[in-house]
Amino acid sequence: MVVLLTTVFTFSTVSGVQRGIKWLSELNVWLTLGLGLAILLLGPGFWILRHFISSFTLYLSHLPQMAFAVNDTNLNWVNNWTSVGMAITSCSKPNRSWAKLHLDC
Repeated sequence: MVVLLTTVFTFSTVSGVQRGIKWLSELNVWLTLGLGLAILLLGPGFWILRHFISSFTLYLSHLPQMAFAVNDTNLNWVNNWTSVGMAITSCSKPNRSWAKLHLDC
């Protein structure tokens, strides 16, 4: 496995950074699609598809309630979510001029 990975990365490096990264990215996409298809065909494919569809429809049915739950008394964390978002933004990008809250992180 180490020899195979070393060969792949050496080929990527020798072919040039731009072309090598593109080649590795395309290889990654094809390997991911192949793995997903193998899991669906060789594993519990029907179970995965059934639960994916039911979970996705459940998510879509609850999305409006979750998206517009601003004044819900059961969701007190929503009231502070803007402050948390501003703190994360300020810590990750403190040079933004639009950040109202500045924390020394």
